[in-house]
Amino acid sequence: MKKDELKQAFGGLEPTEELTKEVWTRVEKNMETVKKRKVSKIVKAAAVVLIAAGLLGGINGLSENKLVEALVSFWHVDKESQSILKDMTDYHVMVDTVYAPKLLEYTDQRIIFAGNFGVVVYNRQKQQVAATINLAKIHSNYFNAETLSTQFIVDGNKLYVYNCKKGKTYGNYYCYDLTAGGKEENTQVVSLEPVEIKEASQSMETKRKETQKGKYEETWQQFKNPSQTFDTKMYSEESLQVEEKGKKKDVCLVLDRKVGASEYKVFVFKQDHQTGKIEKEKLAVEASTAGREKKNYPRYKVDNEKSIEAAIVKCFYENPSMYEGYVYKGKEQYSQVEERRCDVAIPVIKITGEKKQGKKVKVMGAFYWYGLVVSGKTLYESDGDGSVAVINLKKTKNGYQVESVVRPRDGAYRLMDLESMFGRDTKAIDQAMNVDLSPHILKKYVEQNKLDFDEYKAFGEDPKKIR
Repeated sequence: MKKDELKQAFGGLEPTEELTKEVWTRVEKNMETVKKRKVSKIVKAAAVVLIAAGLLGGINGLSENKLVEALVSFWHVDKESQSILKDMTDYHVMVDTVYAPKLLEYTDQRIIFAGNFGVVVYNRQKQQVAATINLAKIHSNYFNAETLSTQFIVDGNKLYVYNCKKGKTYGNYYCYDLTAGGKEENTQVVSLEPVEIKEASQSMETKRKETQKGKYEETWQQFKNPSQTFDTKMYSEESLQVEEKGKKKDVCLVLDRKVGASEYKVFVFKQDHQTGKIEKEKLAVEASTAGREKKNYPRYKVDNEKSIEAAIVKCFYENPSMYEGYVYKGKEQYSQVEERRCDVAIPVIKITGEKKQGKKVKVMGAFYWYGLVVSGKTLYESDGDGSVAVINLKKTKNGYQVESVVRPRDGAYRLMDLESMFGRDTKAIDQAMNVDLSPHILKKYVEQNKLDFDEYKAFGEDPKKIR
């Protein structure tokens, strides 16, 4: 397809004049670049243009958001920004929170929002992400902790990020120049670096509280019919209070995912404060799957490969359905094994009682597993399951092999079932009742695999050092 024909294809679409010009300028620039490159790169670049041509030629009347979504691969995204956008649109966004990222600013020009994995600056005029900030890099991503919190101040084109501990500022503040991602000639998503780093003062927190007084309200209380409006969607805990054309609006970020889909779509819900009418604006926040890397972290392992514990660990990784086990006096599985939405999965095994009869072995204990996701040098608890159980194994020439895992029924049957399965070993039962993902288990995992992780964070708690 020639350049003139491709440009004509754009004429059949219905975006704004500014957006059409912006997209076409980028495609044209991409095609001009092809002429200057070697053959191997020409083929690659030409393929991108032809794909775009096919998309545009076949769907007239495409909405603006769909247009940008289809052409997202034309915008260059650096590796760090790509990682942040991915983590904000897949299962990672649910880590350590039940809410969508927080809106920091909503204007005609831009939208700024922040979550565990970073800050996103969105250009509303160009309908694309302009810049990102890696919060993990500056250890300022505390949105759901006991004593720690990360605070933000938007002052014109400057964004200040700092931490508080029990309401008092501590450590440094980081100042970012937001204009770096909004320049007219910019054709890529920029990963912003701080332009100023200084010690945070308590006056900053005082200023933030003063300037943000009345700026936020609880989303669930502000929106009419919230259960119907949000349903299974994730929404910002607090709504930004803005005024448009003399009318007050409640504005929040919303993440929605269709059944079976792996990615969340990002929306802004804007409710008229008086009438309750809601406008929905879809944001072109896309993480391209091209070149997406998934790091495979090593398995947790025990020192003695022929031990009972090693056999249970092997069962966890190679036969997760068996590890979940069956309910005592029933055929139903204790828990349905779904896709583990995590970067690292670790079994937590605590054997409290053991009985042997020939080659058969029966052990009682707590057999859980925890899923963790990685952000910078922090491991976040994101998933997990399990309970007390009795595991039946048999001795083999290479150690042991798990034959079955049986878990007690809940409620009043729990103790009764354990005694029936293992006998009245009250000490073993009591010890099995209390177990968690202790930091020493993660320390061992990090040390044995020489991994570069410093902290572990459980839901709603402050991070704990693991190295």
